[in-house]
Amino acid sequence: MSTKKKLFLSAAGAGGGATTDVADVFSVDLWKGNAAQQIIENGITLSNTHDGGSGNFRAGNTTRAEIATSSNFNFGTGDYTIEAWVFPLEHKNYSNIYDQRTASQSASTASPIIYADTNGYVIFYLNGNDRISSSGNTLNLGAWNHVAVTRASGSTKLFLNGTQRGSTYSDSNTYVQPASNFSFGGSLEQNTYNFPGYVADLRVVKGTALYTSNFTPSTSYNSAVSGTVLLTAQGDTPFVDNSGNSVAITQVNGALASEFGPFTGDEGEGGLVWTKQRSGGTNEHHWLVDSGRTARFTLSTNLDSAQIDQSQTQGAATFNSAGYQIYNWFYQNDNNEDYVGWTFRKAPKFFDIVTWTGNGTENRQIAHNLGSAPGMILVKGYSLVEDWNIYHRSRGNAKYIQLNGDANEYGADTGPGGANLWFSTDPTSTHFTIDDHNRVNKNGDTYVAYLFAHNDGDGEFGPDGNADIIKCGGYTGNNSATGPIINLGFEPQWVFIRHVDANGNSSLIFDNMRGVHTGSADMSLSPNANNDEQNSADSLEFNSTGFQLKRADGSVNGSSKNYIYVAIRRGPLAPPTDATKVFHVQAQSNGDTYSVGFPTDMMLHGKRNGSSANAYVGTRLLGDDKYLSTNATNVEASSSGLWTFDLGNEFDQGATVSNTHVNWHWKRAPGYFDVVAYNGNNNYYTSQNVNHNLGVVPEMIWIKNRDRSASWTVYNKTIGAQKKLDLNGNSGASANDSAYFNNTTPTSSVFTVGNSNRVNQANESHIAYLFATVDGVSKVGSYTGDGTAGKVIDCGFSSGARFVLIKKSSDTGGWFIYDTTRGIVSGNDPYLHLDSTNAENDQTDSIDPHSSGFAVNYSNTNANGQTYIFYAIA
Repeated sequence: MSTKKKLFLSAAGAGGGATTDVADVFSVDLWKGNAAQQIIENGITLSNTHDGGSGNFRAGNTTRAEIATSSNFNFGTGDYTIEAWVFPLEHKNYSNIYDQRTASQSASTASPIIYADTNGYVIFYLNGNDRISSSGNTLNLGAWNHVAVTRASGSTKLFLNGTQRGSTYSDSNTYVQPASNFSFGGSLEQNTYNFPGYVADLRVVKGTALYTSNFTPSTSYNSAVSGTVLLTAQGDTPFVDNSGNSVAITQVNGALASEFGPFTGDEGEGGLVWTKQRSGGTNEHHWLVDSGRTARFTLSTNLDSAQIDQSQTQGAATFNSAGYQIYNWFYQNDNNEDYVGWTFRKAPKFFDIVTWTGNGTENRQIAHNLGSAPGMILVKGYSLVEDWNIYHRSRGNAKYIQLNGDANEYGADTGPGGANLWFSTDPTSTHFTIDDHNRVNKNGDTYVAYLFAHNDGDGEFGPDGNADIIKCGGYTGNNSATGPIINLGFEPQWVFIRHVDANGNSSLIFDNMRGVHTGSADMSLSPNANNDEQNSADSLEFNSTGFQLKRADGSVNGSSKNYIYVAIRRGPLAPPTDATKVFHVQAQSNGDTYSVGFPTDMMLHGKRNGSSANAYVGTRLLGDDKYLSTNATNVEASSSGLWTFDLGNEFDQGATVSNTHVNWHWKRAPGYFDVVAYNGNNNYYTSQNVNHNLGVVPEMIWIKNRDRSASWTVYNKTIGAQKKLDLNGNSGASANDSAYFNNTTPTSSVFTVGNSNRVNQANESHIAYLFATVDGVSKVGSYTGDGTAGKVIDCGFSSGARFVLIKKSSDTGGWFIYDTTRGIVSGNDPYLHLDSTNAENDQTDSIDPHSSGFAVNYSNTNANGQTYIFYAIA
């Protein structure tokens, strides 16, 4: 069970003592349709199915996990067992499950291989030939299948879901030890043939054939029985060996740890999944499935229709313990179209679902389990043609609003049929009240309500169980580009807005995954319309404490017009514990889309070769295709097709990049990394406090004026707030530079900028990147060089640093970047400069690996008596 799920159980399962993170109850997911099947894995436990963990090998042909060899894998002529659970999303040739060949061994070597072909047949391959096939019996797509190969006294058998398939192979071969690393989930020997799905519970046993006749596969993870030489792809850490042999396993080319598994859990609480096609023309409705009505039935917020029964063959989503699965229904998964899904998990003080059958009586109380008075309620009669209806706390119990239309709100007895839907009674923490109207309580018809909480200092989320994550409120517009500022007390990631007193204005949904951009157009969808996503206006901006309306338009900010909103907090709420969940390195030579493993908030791009190897910064907050150059003073620029952030856990480098490059990806997380966009206010030598969401005191800050040709300005805790460094220059720290940070050390909630136009020019846009130390994950530090080889820099890591940035602060010296993907080795190490256009240099032994961090050798990284600052990530 993951730490995240344990936290969730203490919050939602028991109904008290909440320590749930917002990421456990809400998610924005983006995907590209494939007209087949997809797993939308957001870690939210909507149901109990498909629990556990596995290795995800969907990223591409070369994706795999590599296994370190040992004599344990020398089976000789003895007995053995190789088994695993596999979940294919497509049938393609040479879908490699397990391959004991190495890069130096030929296909004719006596090394066992298990793969699937284009028919979905499982094949055992040895010594250059297919030896056993499950011909006629295929792996079930979109389902977990158990595969096992065993040899007992020279007889090798293949089992699929516990039943022997194909003939028994008379096997007198002498199996050899792999000469070096081998693989599962893809082929190291071929450098291709990934398994297009998930692999779980891989066990290799030497000396014993565990299955010699038909059997029932286990319903829980295997244990390390006698002779087990490898046991992996289990639980929270699928790339760790649990056999007791400490076999090293390495993720390669996008292999990801997954919470999606083959077993049944006990944590599912149910919820709502709301999906919308973002592209492809009109008539693409919003579709909602929920656990209250079972997920096979869909409703649309832009229609008044009754629910529609969508069987699995048509494509209705199914819920699981790691998110949900979509099929080939074109409204959710049309080939090459873009989609968004919003997941709301049932949880106290966040969200609840209630269903009832109407009885035609007034003053009827409907019980709920929200645990607090609802801030907003959406009600739909799902067995009849009827409008969607909204109760919202800011408008009161005598009014209601239509969701699937754009009409004015209705007052008591003024709506269609003289409705007083809520019986002029406020909802409570245990129930809400309805009238006898057909919209909410027609005799014999069935209804569903989605209840959204309103936290007001009483939220029970986060590590300390005291954080608010959802707010329901209202505001009055001013028809100005400097519209109302909504103080939520947190930075939102999702905002729903509905104009309530002017006909003809749609409701709108914004989220940070599709893009709420500072200073440019935002992506919006209308729950009452079936049109494509709109991106024609800068409607609002998110900030560290809420959001501000930026559009002089009736849709969100009409003069003296009233609006309701629901806002959900950006997560996560706790500092990271695993650096791979917040930092990724990708080196490649093309512009292909690749898997990062998390949504990218900042990406540093380094060109490794050529005469002009600029280093660029891209930021989700600023939008696709925009960039700043760390080695230059240039204003922010844009290049069409450069890169795309709105791909969920993937990143599109763009077709414009065709040279060898490396990308470093960061995710925002408390205590680790944050991004803040702000406007300068310097008039007559004023300073400014800028709010941030890092949650701790920043130890390093990079700032760039986006609108002005000006140098990058760097704050670092070692040199203090009276000095600064230039990211685009190699000079040492300059003294008495109060104009930059106003001689003021940052705090856990604000940093201070002075009167320099580099950091605080009035009416100009600036961007700041904030970094800090998280135990075992990241380290911002300094050291004094001693001129020796092998000086150890202890970062408190257990497996060394994957990324290291070093700058000499006491004198001239460049900003050197090293990473393990390009090589931090005991020998020459490739490095790039953030402050230079120089191509990658790999001619010096600058840095060495060390388990606690790294070691330095070179004059530019360890000159005697010089002070260096560094930033390292585990």
